[in-house]
Amino acid sequence: MSGQTSKWRRLSALDGIAQGTSHFELPEGRVLVSRRGDDLRAFSPVCPHQGGSVQACPNGYRCPLHDWSFDHDGYARNVTDVKLSSLPHEVRDDALWVQPTVTRIEHESSGDRLLPGVDVHLHSHACVSLHLGDLHVLTDPWLDGSAFMGAWMPYPINKVDIDALEPDVIAITHEHSDHFHLPTLMRLPRETMIAFPAFPNGRIEAALIERGFTNLHPVRLGGSLALSSDVALSFFEASALWNDAILLLESSRARVLDLNDAGLNHRIIDRIGAVDLLLCQFNAGASGFPATWAQVSEDDKRRFYRDALATKQELLRQAVTQYRARLLLPFASFFTLWEPEHAAFMDMLEFHRPWALREAIEGEGLAGVLDLLPGDAWHGASGAFERLRTPEAARRLYDKQTMLRASHVRRRRFEATPEHQTGQGYGPAASDDVVAYFERLNRTPASVHCEDIRVQLRELDGPQRCFGLDVVDHAISVRLGPRDDWQLEMAVPASKLALLIANDLSWDELHIGYWARFDRRPNVFHPGFWRMLQAPYYLRDAPVFTGARAALHGDVPVEAVLRDVPGADAILRSHGLYCSGCGEHAQETLAVAAACHGLDSAGFDALLRELNFVSTALAADERGRRASSSANESLEAPERMGSG
Repeated sequence: MSGQTSKWRRLSALDGIAQGTSHFELPEGRVLVSRRGDDLRAFSPVCPHQGGSVQACPNGYRCPLHDWSFDHDGYARNVTDVKLSSLPHEVRDDALWVQPTVTRIEHESSGDRLLPGVDVHLHSHACVSLHLGDLHVLTDPWLDGSAFMGAWMPYPINKVDIDALEPDVIAITHEHSDHFHLPTLMRLPRETMIAFPAFPNGRIEAALIERGFTNLHPVRLGGSLALSSDVALSFFEASALWNDAILLLESSRARVLDLNDAGLNHRIIDRIGAVDLLLCQFNAGASGFPATWAQVSEDDKRRFYRDALATKQELLRQAVTQYRARLLLPFASFFTLWEPEHAAFMDMLEFHRPWALREAIEGEGLAGVLDLLPGDAWHGASGAFERLRTPEAARRLYDKQTMLRASHVRRRRFEATPEHQTGQGYGPAASDDVVAYFERLNRTPASVHCEDIRVQLRELDGPQRCFGLDVVDHAISVRLGPRDDWQLEMAVPASKLALLIANDLSWDELHIGYWARFDRRPNVFHPGFWRMLQAPYYLRDAPVFTGARAALHGDVPVEAVLRDVPGADAILRSHGLYCSGCGEHAQETLAVAAACHGLDSAGFDALLRELNFVSTALAADERGRRASSSANESLEAPERMGSG
């Protein structure tokens, strides 16, 4: 169950529950109900994607954040192998009683907009200077050049003197290039303290070491790091298990929570507690969906972006309520698409104005919204704002024609972005390298979640080759040549594909960068396949999966798993089980630990499959080493006998 389970609640008299789908509001949050005749079912409202709040709609349920839809039984219609979590429920005294998931913790705002000892300066997008007393923490610096292979540029423009920033600590939340931006980091002193999540793939750390940074601090998910005698930093897993993380800064002055674009995670409500300042993404567009997807009509694409304004407001309300925030800083949404070939996508996008958010959600248990634009600052001791622009100039920034003109001017003024950002200088990848890249996915535990699927990868330019990918029983095979029976087609520029393969980048760099074109037949989302293509979360150096199953199950002690399965701690932490730092792990089984940390049945199954992948593969490797050793000994034995 996502979140905590509360006590039994009387939801409604039976004659008050209509046939079909509906939802009811309780103090703990929303409850979804399905009724067909006398058959009644109850579901959690927490969307399994990014923790959004699912709503009843005609013939089912819908999450407005990304249009995931669910049927009467809670199964997703347009996503494979996904289901809403069922809630305990029963009928008694002619009424429906449920045990709802706690997704809302009621609180009263003090109305106090002040935060003494805290100053906030928004530089660009998700890059914020947080001054907690004498300590200066700089988050996700992207200040110098483009992101996502040259597709994104910061907007509104704020000229920052990077050399004058002098942060004490840089906090990196994840490796998307609008958050982990190497050209900007290269402008900062190599001895600066840098903290980041200890993702198992180790790519953030490896990239920083390669560039000469020396003061690196990978922090395990759920763990903490002392930044000073008064300030501590923690990272927590994202709800969707992508390569993302939530940042918490704690001091005697304030508790600051940076959600960036990690979504809501209901499992960590108790671990986070109430916060003074919440930072959260507030606009759509940080994805190529639906703009670059062929199966979505032009009208539906525009409708999606119009609806996104309301759904983002709902996300912010949920985040404020869930984490009991006093103040909200909408951020991580200050960018524009500036490539001429992306102008049509820019025309589709709709953008929130930060001051409009203040008017929409301030006062709902919230003391204030810090409606900063890049270049603005807020001082917690006085509550005073420093504005870079007049109100009239700020309003003009979000006129669509102004945004397009600004992009055009920047294209003319700026030299080409660095080669390693845009892919300039990358010719088409060798066919063998493309095949090897995808076959290497067999060596990541994420492959155990991949559905059976037929995929065509097509180059948009250059040699215009096609590659056929088949996933059957979690095993990936690749061949050169077109196919007509694809369920998913991915069409990409040849140079961008070569850049991605050469640097083992996330497919998000292509997707969020609006470079790739996609089509689905039928229009069904395969989350396991995309999870495998993401960052990926794991190193691609595990032994090849053999298809055998290891003996790990719910009754296995956590202590034994941590002892016998290398990398188990990282897998457990990615699912929110911080067992290695808990004194109870010697007494708990995997099933008990999962239940204590709010993991539902689907999440627990995913955890077991990943642990079994590693355990089985290690056993296969050990058998291989033993067989090789025995064979060598057999070959050497006659020689040893003769020499005697």
